[in-house]
Amino acid sequence: MLHPRDNAEKYATGCFNILSLLVQEFGAYPHPSFAIVEVPDDPAEKAGFSGASVEGFIFANTRSLDSDFNTAYYGHELGHQWWGNLVGFRGSKGASMLSEGMAQFGSLLAVEALEGDAAAEHYRRTGYPGYSQWQDGLGYLKLAAAGIDHRLVDITGATLSHQLSDSKGFLVWDALSRAIGPGQFSEVLRSVTQQYQYKSISWEEFTRMVEAGARTDLKWFFDQWFERTGAPDWKLAWKQAGPALHGAITQTAPYYRASVEIEAGGKHNQKLIRTVEVNGPETKFDWPIDFEVESVELDPHFHLLHWTPQYRAEATALINWTRGIDMLANNKLEEALRQFNDGLQQVPSRDVHGVRFELEYGIARVLIKQTKMEEAREHLKLALASPSQRAEDLPWVYAALATVASALHDGNTFRSAVESAKAADRAAGGRTGAVESINRLQAPEPPR
Repeated sequence: MLHPRDNAEKYATGCFNILSLLVQEFGAYPHPSFAIVEVPDDPAEKAGFSGASVEGFIFANTRSLDSDFNTAYYGHELGHQWWGNLVGFRGSKGASMLSEGMAQFGSLLAVEALEGDAAAEHYRRTGYPGYSQWQDGLGYLKLAAAGIDHRLVDITGATLSHQLSDSKGFLVWDALSRAIGPGQFSEVLRSVTQQYQYKSISWEEFTRMVEAGARTDLKWFFDQWFERTGAPDWKLAWKQAGPALHGAITQTAPYYRASVEIEAGGKHNQKLIRTVEVNGPETKFDWPIDFEVESVELDPHFHLLHWTPQYRAEATALINWTRGIDMLANNKLEEALRQFNDGLQQVPSRDVHGVRFELEYGIARVLIKQTKMEEAREHLKLALASPSQRAEDLPWVYAALATVASALHDGNTFRSAVESAKAADRAAGGRTGAVESINRLQAPEPPR
């Protein structure tokens, strides 16, 4: 550590618990010890990481260590002790999935085992608090809606590799684990890390080992999830006829094959849960049922990546913002600015998804990078004046406003923004990381 920390013991305990779990999933830990090495924020940002895993330890930036222990973050970085460090990859095919994607799968396993099913479902759907907002199911669907997609088997480009492997990718590994059985999949992964420790494995060798361990042909699974873009867009229709529930799941080509959970609910909290083998354009089901059905939900816990009407509407509304953020991540500042401004011309009159809020915030982020602080301040204020806001990003807008106000020696705005960031962070669950990002900002001196 760069200075003594009261939370050091919590970090040591948290990492020990994750390592103990991942040893069961991935095999023997290959080093005699594990350590966290703190790196100041500025050099870490210039090097392009908030955390980076190397053999036997990880680099973590100061900002992340100022926050509470983040199971998803450390689950991912610790997963790299096996995937990317212990086991290397021969050729580019599948390499990102066997490094980034598999480390992210380890992150999900850690959250599920240590924090429970509800936390894991939240992670699968919309992310883990204080972790990347892109590394989850909705994060991928936003990218796909914006046309930022690629086959998982041959992702190219560092930014896209991280975005897709850590969003769609880890959910696909989870789906494969469920398809062949979690215990069986863990056994396969332990065999890989034992056989290929300090060696390189090709994608073809890995898939052969999975099929051999599962004792079944999985070409259909690898083809539909790794060899093409997109995600399932299943439509569910149902009706009740007396003591029978009739339903059908339809999809358009290309078809996805999967074991999908269906949950029927009644007005008195009755439930009937069955699994349906979906395949082809239409899959029908007929079940006896002894209560009046009020709702039928497909994959109620989002165990499989798929479109829902809600996620489709949100991802579509935010297309311009998503494209602009992708350009910003690739340091294409002028292109990002144009994309955000174009989006402002298309904001719907009923802006329920915080589109204007996000676009104004996006413009401010570009202007901050260009050190145009006065202009950035105005766009942050416009974001805060938007009719709808996104709770997970609101603390960050206030944090950005505090940063800008500090640079402009605007004490009143600074103090107000800091207090508002704290309040918005508490309202969002207290784990966004926004407050920690401004803790080291210098408050402007009051005028004399």
